[in-house]
Amino acid sequence: MMNRVVTVLADPSAVASAAADRLVAVAQQAAGEGRIASIALAGGSTPTEMFDVLVRRTNTGEAIPWPALSFYWGDERAVPPDHPDSNYRVAREHLLDPVGIPEHRIFRMPAERPDQEQAALAYENLLRRNLPASDHQPSMPVFDLVYLGMGADGHTASLFPGTSALAVRDRAVVMHPVDAVQMDRMTLTFPVLNAARQVVIAVTGPGKADRVAEILGADAISGGYPVQQVQPASGRLEWLLDQAAAAHLDSTIRAGRK
Repeated sequence: MMNRVVTVLADPSAVASAAADRLVAVAQQAAGEGRIASIALAGGSTPTEMFDVLVRRTNTGEAIPWPALSFYWGDERAVPPDHPDSNYRVAREHLLDPVGIPEHRIFRMPAERPDQEQAALAYENLLRRNLPASDHQPSMPVFDLVYLGMGADGHTASLFPGTSALAVRDRAVVMHPVDAVQMDRMTLTFPVLNAARQVVIAVTGPGKADRVAEILGADAISGGYPVQQVQPASGRLEWLLDQAAAAHLDSTIRAGRK
């Protein structure tokens, strides 16, 4: 994959800082072009640490052009927006409110709605109204930057092994049951992830080192895990790994040359 970069950093804090750098770069470019860029946020501990990094930078005077960004989500649990498990709530508390993002630039996934199919369609239609269409797949909206993580089972967003969402090619957003976590989830699909201009997958910790090696290693079998289907058609894919997560990769890949 010519557009894939693997970046190995010292520890989770360094990964969070690098992830924050990617957002700042997108914001600066959009501000320079006089437009508003779209960011799809992820859940989990690494994005939360990135949020905190961005707030600290803002509070210490770094000139981050926040008015040049709008915020969306890559996936969400079927819980109300004030629920402790809500990805939206975490982002709101750790980033959006502290840096003063106005309501009209925040677009959460309405995953708690009783009519799940209509909720997914509503979010998909919102994306199509707000974002440009892909040249490669005109029905898919294009994000400027998508953040993803990876579970120990190789899932990303809420695209879990063995779920029906993995095969969806004509929808940008679906709501589906995920038996592995015994919860319904709303998620972006692979076609819209692969239409993005830039995708960052952040993975940290020794518990995921074996899976990272299976996915990124020299002997990796393509398509064995959901995250391997994240292959942007023309955008940039970057894996941000800490030393622990990258421990079983060979030196060529760890140097970012594959």
